[in-house]
Parts: sequence; C-alpha cells; structure tokens
Amino acid sequence: MNTLIAHRRTGTPEKFAQKLNLSRSALFEYLTFLRKDLMLEILYSCYSQTYYYGEKDFCALMGGECCNNCQRFQNQ
Repeated sequence: MNTLIAHRRTGTPEKFAQKLNLSRSALFEYLTFLRKDLMLEILYSCYSQTYYYGEKDFCALMGGECCNNCQRFQNQ
C-alpha cells in the first residue's frame, strides 16, 4: 500500500482495492486508520486518479528514515 501511494500508482479507489485484494469499504477503513490514527496525510487527485502523500508521509512517521524504495523515487 505504501509503495503504491508513494509512487502515485494507486488508480481509482476501486482499482486500488483490487490491487490490494480488498473490498472498497475495507480500503476506506485502512485509509481512515492511516489518516486518523497514524496522522498520515493521504490525499486523492481526481485529475490523476491516484492517492498520494502530502507533507506527512510514511517516511515522516518513521522519523524521516525512508526506505530504499522511497529514496530512489524521491531522487528521480
């Protein structure tokens, strides 16, 4: 889930849920948990039809320690 959001490759909510093998409602439950409990800024672009991180992403939650995947993406 994190990689798809970080790379802006989620697609619509329906496609994102399908990629994760979840129901649409389960996806929204996960997103609510990430937004409210972990306080991640997860936004959705209707134009690009993808979810993406705002200022507070998963790396910020981990104290600024980005995984190699995220670091490679940020350097592109």
